[in-house]
Amino acid sequence: MKILIIGAGYMAGEYFKVLKNFSKDITVVCRSHESANKFKEKYKIDVTYGGIDDFVETNNEHFDFVFNCADVSNLMPITKLLLGPLYSNIIVEKPGSLLIDEVEAFEDAENVYIAFNRPYFKSIKKLLDISESDGGITSCRFEFTEWSDEIKSLNKPIADLENWGYINSTHILQLVFSLIGLPQKLDAHVVHSLDWHKRGAIFVGAGISCNNIPFSYHSNWDSAGRWEIEFCSKNYRFVLKPLEKLNIIKRNSVNLEEYDLGHDHKDEFKDGLFELVEDVLGEKKNILTIKQFKPYLDSFRTILNYE
Repeated sequence: MKILIIGAGYMAGEYFKVLKNFSKDITVVCRSHESANKFKEKYKIDVTYGGIDDFVETNNEHFDFVFNCADVSNLMPITKLLLGPLYSNIIVEKPGSLLIDEVEAFEDAENVYIAFNRPYFKSIKKLLDISESDGGITSCRFEFTEWSDEIKSLNKPIADLENWGYINSTHILQLVFSLIGLPQKLDAHVVHSLDWHKRGAIFVGAGISCNNIPFSYHSNWDSAGRWEIEFCSKNYRFVLKPLEKLNIIKRNSVNLEEYDLGHDHKDEFKDGLFELVEDVLGEKKNILTIKQFKPYLDSFRTILNYE
């Protein structure tokens, strides 16, 4: 199995740590000599530098899987370069592009996948197991508050900040709607703005999913808060705060109990990433193709005011 990793940043490293458990034939390509040296020093693998354009132009080897971990502004341009017979499966880091419009305009390639790792969390799998045995999820409430003061200090490009809702908050939105179904009714309100995010600062709304599950959300980027989700079934309320942990309130009780998710070798890696890679290299049951991801975009636009 021949694997190509594009990029030498944090996510490229996280993927490499997982992928080396499945293949010894891994190639890493990045832009700068400095990044290549840092990656080589940390992970003990030679890295080709100079950019993906030159690599694709001269490469004549076939790769079974490509993991595109470039910075968000380059995800889509690089994905377009990779379309062709030499690259069988292209896995693009979430959310696939800097701009929603770029994803919408991209062709419906069946071999291009968008890699959201949170649906693979242990907490999510166990939540689904318990809720399904209890008749299924009946309602949902969630929050995708972003820490404005911290984000401003990250020294991110202006374009990243202007699109922060899409490139970051959609991690929560995609997770929620992957579990309850996409909205068939959605009443969304966005008010105020931030100096770095003019499209909005406070996001509240409610709706009904295509599976007839009601949901609501309240996120205030100009106040306190965090990412969190609550799902209800007939006899349980599941509280994901943080998302990696599963807390449960039983019917007729106010006690919040943390569920023991156990431990195994997959816990050594970034949450959900080992499971995602297993799925991608195997049956691809849960990973979304770009065609399957596109229906989410209308809801993202409405909730985030990215019309």
